[in-house]
This record gives sequence, C-alpha cells and structure tokens, in this order.
Amino acid sequence: MKNGLKRNPDDMFTHMVLAVSYIEKGDVEEARAPAAEVLRINPKISLDWLAKMLPWKNKNQVARWIDDLVLIGSDCGNDLFDTFF
Repeated sequence: MKNGLKRNPDDMFTHMVLAVSYIEKGDVEEARAPAAEVLRINPKISLDWLAKMLPWKNKNQVARWIDDLVLIGSDCGNDLFDTFF
C-alpha cells in the first residue's frame, strides 16, 4: 500500500485501507496519519457517502470499516472524524 501511495499520494481509498489495516492490527497510533490524509483529500466526506462507496455487498464488512474509522477518532482523544461522521 505504501508503494501505491508513493505513486499516487492523493488516493483516498488507499489511505483508508491503510488506516483500517492499522486499526485491525490494534495500532491506533499508526492509523492516525492515513486517517488524517483521508480528511485532507476529502474534507467533506460523509458517512452516507462512505457507506455507498465501499465496494462490498456484505453490509457487515461495511459496518466494520465504519466502526474502525470511528475508533480512530475516538481512541485518539480528539474529534478527528467529527467531519467524517
């Protein structure tokens, strides 16, 4: 993923995948930077938009991603994803 970001640093979806990957590993600290990049790239991102754009038909997978992204903000002790959600 990091190589992909070197080629296309404004690829929001890759930043999102990286952030969620860190959360899934339990590494919230590492998830902060790619999560912040998501907001930098698209500061008007919304929960509705995200739920529609995630490529999975399985709603449980979509919900898990959303939960992981919310966790990034809440566990960081700030409102990183207030704009996001």
